[in-house]
Order: sequence, then C-alpha cells, then structure tokens
Amino acid sequence: MWWIIIGAVLALVVLVVLVFMFTDNTDRVKVGLSACYGGECLTKFECGNGTINPSIECPTTGEFCCVGGKKKLIS
Repeated sequence: MWWIIIGAVLALVVLVVLVFMFTDNTDRVKVGLSACYGGECLTKFECGNGTINPSIECPTTGEFCCVGGKKKLIS
C-alpha cells in the first residue's frame, strides 16, 4: 500500500519538474519566433515596396515587420 503512495508522490514531483522545464524553454522560443528576422520594424509608408509580415508583432505601435523594404544603394 505504501509503495503506491510513494510512487504517486514521485510521479507528481517529476511531472512538476518537467512542466517548469518546458515552460521556461517555451518562453524563449516564443521570443525567438516573434522576432522580425530578415527584415525590420517600419511603418507602412517607410516599408515602400517591401512585404509586410502580419504574423509578427513589432514592439512599437504602428510599425510592422517589413521584409525587403528600404533597399540600400550601392555606391
């Protein structure tokens, strides 16, 4: 009888540790996925001919993730 209670307590402790491990890693992954890689946060006017990615939120209100906008001139 006691071995069932001890086993249940150990399983619960392992479950709690796993939840904390995966929750911590998930927050870091969300930050990485929500970043505007390959582009930059610009207003729609500044983006020009670039493509706006609506699935990524920029930290500043009114800005969007613009990919391929504001081409640099080669001198």
